[in-house]
Amino acid sequence: MQTFTMKSGAETMPRLILSVALICNTALLVRTVRQLKKNPSNEGYTSISEIKVPILMFLGVVLYCVLFSFTNYFIATAILILVFMLIEKVKPLWLILTIDAVYLVFIYVLFVVVLKVPLLK
Repeated sequence: MQTFTMKSGAETMPRLILSVALICNTALLVRTVRQLKKNPSNEGYTSISEIKVPILMFLGVVLYCVLFSFTNYFIATAILILVFMLIEKVKPLWLILTIDAVYLVFIYVLFVVVLKVPLLK
């Protein structure tokens, strides 16, 4: 991952965020599969088609981790936001792209311009 090549201490936050995201998504996936296996009172999920979204979200975070290791935060996050909003069926597409762009510009201005955090190359 790129976080291993950062200055001392700078890798802490990205690694923490990725770790928490993986732990939460793994817990969600395990809970979802357990509900699928034991469903005595017809509560919770009953078929694979009903747990499609949690599984797609889990795979999205895994994809984000992979993308983050090959690209940078901005590219990986732009793709993650786009994919998650498409999974959640947000419409129209211009709204997704606008939200994505506004978020990334805000983060860029805040961290790169104001706080002078250097971008990794």
